[in-house]
Amino acid sequence: MLLTFICSWTPWVALIATTGDPLVGPASTALWVAGGYGPTIAALLTAALLDGRAGLRHLFVGLRRWRLGRWYLALVLPLPVALAAALVTVATGPANLEIAGLGHWGLLPAMLLGGVLLGGLEEVGWRGYLLPRLQPSIGPIAASIVIGLVWSLWHAPLFLLTSTSQASLSPTWFTLHAVALSLVLTWLYNGSGGSVLLTVLFHGVVNGAYDAVIGGVAPGASETFLVPATVVLAAIAAVPLIRRRRLRATGQARTG
Repeated sequence: MLLTFICSWTPWVALIATTGDPLVGPASTALWVAGGYGPTIAALLTAALLDGRAGLRHLFVGLRRWRLGRWYLALVLPLPVALAAALVTVATGPANLEIAGLGHWGLLPAMLLGGVLLGGLEEVGWRGYLLPRLQPSIGPIAASIVIGLVWSLWHAPLFLLTSTSQASLSPTWFTLHAVALSLVLTWLYNGSGGSVLLTVLFHGVVNGAYDAVIGGVAPGASETFLVPATVVLAAIAAVPLIRRRRLRATGQARTG
């Protein structure tokens, strides 16, 4: 984990010390993007150093696991989550309902692709490397919470940069959202047989859908948007936990 922070925070601190805005020029954007690939770079380096080719092979197995059947339906979830959160924000907060024009929604594929390339690929480090090493010893729930907290802390420098989504967000609610999303991603990873590809795509769709819906339905309301989005994600994360308890209770009743 330390290597991940070094790989990411080094370019981000350099960006904070120079322009402070990732969108003011190519060099600033390059530093911002380079930091985002820190978890992936750290995972690759650690796997290669500790386990050699076998470690790298194991890391890429999950990325090649693409025959997932109905699990791909999970990729639809982020859009209704984002829409529900935006509508709650509009109904209860200061945001105005401003449906963007077709030009904005026409950018949705680009937003989704950008979400995968600039956020989803973090999953090679978080769910591809770290999760399989944590959950055998502490269990999936504790592992998800730990990763969610580390993941949130990893984003800390982005709160000091303008033009980032974190710049206008509450660190507390961002952390709660990261933990809720981490629980959902663990469920997807375990349920799909360890598909890192699914977590990469889901993470990317979350980022793209949030950007599209906030910009199209509740512009300027990202702070209040995060609260209902976190609640909805937490509810989704609770579904497999409740189901598992019910199955256990049913099994115990039958054996009793």
